[in-house]
Amino acid sequence: MRILILFIHPRPESFCARVLGVTQAWLRDQGHEVEVADLYEEGFNPAMIAEDFAQFADEPMPDDVLREQARVDRNDAMIVITPVWWWQYPAMLKGWIDRVFSEGWAFTDSRAPNAEPIFGLRKVLVMATAGAEPARFAKYGYLEGIQTLWDTGVWGYCGVDVQTAILWAIRPFGVPEADLQPRLEEAKNVVRDFVRSLDGVQPEFISRAVRQAS
Repeated sequence: MRILILFIHPRPESFCARVLGVTQAWLRDQGHEVEVADLYEEGFNPAMIAEDFAQFADEPMPDDVLREQARVDRNDAMIVITPVWWWQYPAMLKGWIDRVFSEGWAFTDSRAPNAEPIFGLRKVLVMATAGAEPARFAKYGYLEGIQTLWDTGVWGYCGVDVQTAILWAIRPFGVPEADLQPRLEEAKNVVRDFVRSLDGVQPEFISRAVRQAS
């Protein structure tokens, strides 16, 4: 299976980068083909530009957008590895969606009353790290906000079968290696269950991770 990893973090020594490492290693050990899109490292521009509005005139999109769309198209599934900053996903991820999920590629005419998604049942795992505990998210409704804005409003609108898993209470700095290993194993379990779900197996770990904040 071909799997695209969309990596969202500017620091190569971050916990997200460690999650990327174990995810790549596990997938390749299982015989999957892995492609990594490291948006910060590659210098992807997340800000909409005038040329992006070509989508509404049924004209070709900019080359960098077409490259990202081709990445998605040539893979069978996608894993997004991202932090949660200010109770939301980073601007880099939002900007990637703004530019790459264009009309005519990710969804049909948004002005039509019967607009339909194009992606169908393409599967995506969003594996996010959060500094807070589940109770903090539950107290202020942050998880529900993410699920409404992203799982329904973005992924769902484009017909994506999305699974969201949050790795809770991640400390960004000064964590002993011995304390990191169980968290990295947790991330590996999330990826394992996502891959199992691609073959029709119900992902118990992911649903449990989300339920912790409810």
